[in-house]
Amino acid sequence: MQNIYEYLEDYDNVVFSSPIWFSSLSGHFLNLASRIQSIWAAGYFQKKTILHKEKNGVIILVGAEGAKPETFAIPDKTALGIMKYFNVHRPSVERIYSLDTNNLPSAKDEAALKKCREVAEILNFKNITL
Repeated sequence: MQNIYEYLEDYDNVVFSSPIWFSSLSGHFLNLASRIQSIWAAGYFQKKTILHKEKNGVIILVGAEGAKPETFAIPDKTALGIMKYFNVHRPSVERIYSLDTNNLPSAKDEAALKKCREVAEILNFKNITL
């Protein structure tokens, strides 16, 4: 993680993706979130700004049950909260969902793939606000 901290200021885009397990983000994703505690603590306790450059953000969530996106409110809100510590403060954060992987693998979810392509096109241009 120390190596990653060095590069966080230079990034233009932050993309978070996670499967949804039991209505929550994956444990691996939440482990990453716990590792940015130092960024939070620097701002909260020491009043230091670690990351100055604002970034674009994308959240990709994958679920097996075919639920509606509204049912992903808790993991989506958690991911948004984590993004703010990576200095994702642009006016909007794009969200991509593939929600029925029990019946349709994400690799064949045309709506999600189309959205991925659209967002990737935007992210390929520096300083474009989503």
